Amino acid sequence: MPHIVTWFQFDAAGRGTGAQVSGDPRASEFLDTYRRCIGVFFASARRANPGATLEFVTNRLWDSEATQVAAEVDRLLDTLGVELAVVDYDHQPPSTFARRWWNQFYVLDVIDYLSRSRASDEPVLILDDDILFTTAHGSQSLSSEISTRGIATMPIGYPRSRRVNGASTEEIAMLLAGPAFDYSGGEFVGAMSSELPGLYLEAHATYDALMAAHGEDSALEFDEAHILSAAYSRLSATALTEPAAIRRIWTQPLKYRNVAANDLGRALWHVPAEKKYGLRRIYSDLVRDFDGFMSMDDSAWVKYAARKVGIPRNSGAKWTRDVSSALAQRAAKLAPHRRLSLRR
Repeated sequence: MPHIVTWFQFDAAGRGTGAQVSGDPRASEFLDTYRRCIGVFFASARRANPGATLEFVTNRLWDSEATQVAAEVDRLLDTLGVELAVVDYDHQPPSTFARRWWNQFYVLDVIDYLSRSRASDEPVLILDDDILFTTAHGSQSLSSEISTRGIATMPIGYPRSRRVNGASTEEIAMLLAGPAFDYSGGEFVGAMSSELPGLYLEAHATYDALMAAHGEDSALEFDEAHILSAAYSRLSATALTEPAAIRRIWTQPLKYRNVAANDLGRALWHVPAEKKYGLRRIYSDLVRDFDGFMSMDDSAWVKYAARKVGIPRNSGAKWTRDVSSALAQRAAKLAPHRRLSLRR
């Protein structure tokens, strides 16, 4: 059985921002967006992996009284048997670092914690919370592949010369005086627990080296995926077999889309653009009818979830709701500025 983990770094000082969610990271609306994703993540993980260990790692205790959503998700985590671990954010970047990626290095602390806390050798999945599990069969196949490989990576397919979130892997390799490597997504860490100590040591050393380089040149930016990718290269980790069990799936109307028909067969759907749309609607159904949600067979669940997040295509109803919701959110953000203009 796999050990399935997602994490969230509460930013009490407001130093970072969200990759797809704008606004103050201390605001209730911002936090509720991620709380909903966490609830849906673990519900989908449990229905696909009934016997798995589920764990939520964060840097402070869950405040069930913060909002109604916080209270709902607290009850969900308890019902789903999710373990909670509070782990400090030791890999905080300096104040000169880009705000957009400020919280992402917390995954290194999660790996460190898990490398010291697992007594038995088992497949470990450390995933972003905007990921859905599809079928039990897909989860079993993924766990088997990790067991065989030791560490399995998720290359995004970018050329090594392409700058991603501040730097290319060619540039990072030159800074590290090491061989060139591919960029693998930091939203997926799949490894046997026995491999985690080595992965952490390599990632920690890379973090230190790149932060030292940033200290000399504050314009240097990178993300957690650069660090993990360099560590994977040093450990000779290999990519998931194609078609991979997971990839980034962009689904929103009027924006970049890369959905393919074979995405329906993947074990995991990473749908980062659906945080405020499809995942939010799945959350509403989950809290309204938990038993019905959890009792769906795999075929019904995949059909339902695919419709909600737009895989392999958006329905007319979803297209209309998403665009209307996006316009309403934009209008709400502009409203205070308009009131100020009228006062002038």
